[in-house]
Formats: sequence, structure tokens, C-alpha cells
Amino acid sequence: MKNIYIFDIAPVSIECKFSENKAELIAQFVYSYPAFQNNFHIDKKVIHFLISNDTEISEHNNIVDFLESNVNNGRLFNGLGISLPSDFYQRLYEIFSDSVGNVMFNNGDYECNLKTIGKFDSSHYFELKADGLHWREDDDYEEDDYDDDDY
Repeated sequence: MKNIYIFDIAPVSIECKFSENKAELIAQFVYSYPAFQNNFHIDKKVIHFLISNDTEISEHNNIVDFLESNVNNGRLFNGLGISLPSDFYQRLYEIFSDSVGNVMFNNGDYECNLKTIGKFDSSHYFELKADGLHWREDDDYEEDDYDDDDY
């Protein structure tokens, strides 16, 4: 990978309350996308879809593919992962969205911060919607700006 992805917290997951209906949706999802079977965990009647156990991702894996979605073109670059079909995100959204259409992360927010360090330094927030991931720039992020005159 050309970049390292850095999360503010670890682990990072999306979550919702368990129900038998959602258990059936998960079974259907895993049947269609078996590479993501180990991302699902049920703990104390809460369903988690694990995005990362660590604060950093430095090697390609299926979550790099998950993060490739950029429906609203809110992130400045793509290309580190393999694009997943829109049905993947639609099904995840169906499992995890609440009654008003929001998907909660384990930090209690409806979006998650991801910094990218390497060839393309940036910081963005992403949220899961029915059509994929939507990104916005982190307004508080200040990229180190080094000029040749500084040295």
C-alpha cells in the first residue's frame, strides 16, 4: 500500500441491536460475501461489523476494499482497494441502519475519522449510507506544510 490508514480509536466497528430478522440478513450477507464472515460479532445482544482491531492499516485487506467506496467524491483519492459492488453496502446498511437511516459506530457517532499518511496525507470522516460510503474532509486537520525555504 502507498498509504497507511489511521483510525482515532481501536477497535472500529459499526453496530446495532440484535434481532432474529437481522441474524437472517447477516446469514444472507455472509453467503454472498464470505470473505467478510469474520467481521461480524455478536456481543451482549449487539451486532458488530468489525472494520479494524487496530488503529492502523498498512497492508491491503478486505477492509481496504470496504473503504474504497467514495459515492459522493468527498475523499480526494481512491485506488488503494478493490471496489465492492453497491449491493454490498446496501445489505450492510439494511442490517445496521436505525429507524431514521443512520448507522452508528462503536464510538457513539454516526461517522468515523480516518487519516491517511503516506503518498496522500489527509483526514476525512466517513459514514455508511445505502449506496456506499460518504466522505467529508476533516475541517480541523492541518497537513504539515514544509517548504524548501524551511531548511
